[in-house]
Amino acid sequence: MNIILLPGFMTDASLWDDLLPTLQAIARVKAIDLSGTTTMAEMADLVPLHRGYDSLAVGFG
Repeated sequence: MNIILLPGFMTDASLWDDLLPTLQAIARVKAIDLSGTTTMAEMADLVPLHRGYDSLAVGFG
């Protein structure tokens, strides 16, 4: 399984650093950095680049 971690507003991918080792024990994990984006459309365009078959996206806003 793939887990894609999405940071919340005003945070970056480092938000997930403490959780990564635990999740990596059970799945392939990618924390996406959205800090360079300025619109929701740009953010949405980044997610499929990291998605694979059998993926789970986790995030908050």
